[in-house]
Amino acid sequence: MAQTFEEITKGEVNRFLQNILFIDDKAYQPDNKENEFDAGQISNAFAKNGKFCTIFAPSSECDLCQYSSLFTKADAIVLDWYLDLTSSKDSVDDEKDAEVDEPRGFYTKYLIEETVADAKNEKLKIIVVYTGETDLRGITQDIHSCIAQYGNFKQGDCCVYSSNVMIVVRAKYNGEEQFKHLEDLKDKIIKYENLPDFITEEFSNHVNGLLSIFVLLSISIIRENTSRILNVYSPKLDIAYLGHKMVLPNPEDAKGLVIKLFGESITDLISSSCIDTHDWLSLWIKDRYSHPKTIKVSDNKNIQVDQECI
Repeated sequence: MAQTFEEITKGEVNRFLQNILFIDDKAYQPDNKENEFDAGQISNAFAKNGKFCTIFAPSSECDLCQYSSLFTKADAIVLDWYLDLTSSKDSVDDEKDAEVDEPRGFYTKYLIEETVADAKNEKLKIIVVYTGETDLRGITQDIHSCIAQYGNFKQGDCCVYSSNVMIVVRAKYNGEEQFKHLEDLKDKIIKYENLPDFITEEFSNHVNGLLSIFVLLSISIIRENTSRILNVYSPKLDIAYLGHKMVLPNPEDAKGLVIKLFGESITDLISSSCIDTHDWLSLWIKDRYSHPKTIKVSDNKNIQVDQECI
């Protein structure tokens, strides 16, 4: 049994996360030591963690336009900072063609900007910039400047975040001597085998709440039973559905019945899964109120709030 609410959160996030999308132009060039990226090791690391890992190695701007549609389907996105691509007539942005002479960050910022613009303040997005570069804080500043116009984005230590978007900058592991003269960046190095746990932890930081975890767990249950639900609503039911539609005074009301039946199927599925929330609240209180807090209730009155009070 989990001992903290944080452990519960990480467990459910790990169950939920399934599709990780990687964009790295060096993904399938094992002999290329510059900004190296081993697709095989990455795939194995995520497979051992029970996750699908999709890796694309774009070679042109046109490729990026094709891949961007996948960003809405990925649970987490991992981007290389240096995408060295060939230009095309269908440029990513015709007005910025002159800036592509130095491609470091240009295309990655484009992808981040597209993702953030689509997310607005409605969609939860986790993006990891996984780079072989050394100027991690400079990259962070560059990203923040790029997307500041899209909302209330704040800059942290190698991260940029809003209420629903988290972008973290981390370094690819490149030997024990890496960052020898930049000791404060040592903890920003992530080995391939540690990426699944790192992404789970970053995602957990954004959904660490009672209702968030219940919804996340419910979505996981629906995902895991998709085939079962599809089997229930098989084509064999079409005749019954059409017959019902024909006898209704307003045939369009049949759509409302289908929506109701499907909603009840989802409700029954989640109810029958026996989600155990028994320890959630007490652990949540322990995590949030490990130390007493003073809350101001009026100009001249404060109250002390602790675990016992809650």
